[in-house]
Amino acid sequence: MNDDPYFSSIGDFVDNSPAYKLICTSMRELLPNKKNWFGFVLCLCVGAVLAYIVGCAENTVALAAQTCDILFGVQLSIFACIFAVYSILLAFLSDSYIKKLLNIDYGGGSSYFKTSTRYFESVLFMYFVAIILSLILKLFLSCMPYDYILTQSDLANSIMAIALLLIYYTFSLRVIYELKSTIYNTVLLFRASLAYKILSFVEENKKSEEKNDDDSD
Repeated sequence: MNDDPYFSSIGDFVDNSPAYKLICTSMRELLPNKKNWFGFVLCLCVGAVLAYIVGCAENTVALAAQTCDILFGVQLSIFACIFAVYSILLAFLSDSYIKKLLNIDYGGGSSYFKTSTRYFESVLFMYFVAIILSLILKLFLSCMPYDYILTQSDLANSIMAIALLLIYYTFSLRVIYELKSTIYNTVLLFRASLAYKILSFVEENKKSEEKNDDDSD
């Protein structure tokens, strides 16, 4: 059995779990808990207002298509930015900094480096699902005439439209709201990197002073 403290971390990054499992894991980030209940409630309230306005309008299909197009564009742009940040972080992390992050216990036997990388992976899959959902909705709406109705009852049409749009708007807004946590985690990584560099400068300065003292003696 290998006693190397870093050997146990290899299995965390060579996991070949199928994509659907990673997607299910990413969806758990959206579930309300003590830390993100405010974001969930906010997105639910805003989604409810939007769903009511669009669902009760005379041109529901046209308004739904416009809002879906806006959300699709925002989600696609944020996905590109997060993917770029994720790639840059992994490309420019030094070996010594990665070693330091692997030694930081984040709780539950998980290192800070593993937790951070898994979070970014979850966010990428989260936005992938949101983009696919928006794309499918855009395709359906583009095929519908603006005066399309499901039933002859205006009340039934409004209720069904509000219910479906409420789910879509709440989910889409919650995914976008997750950008706050993504920025926070990115800032923490950069701060930790700067702190590690400053610490290395302090150690180099101490070694230089000790060497100068030895030379003076």
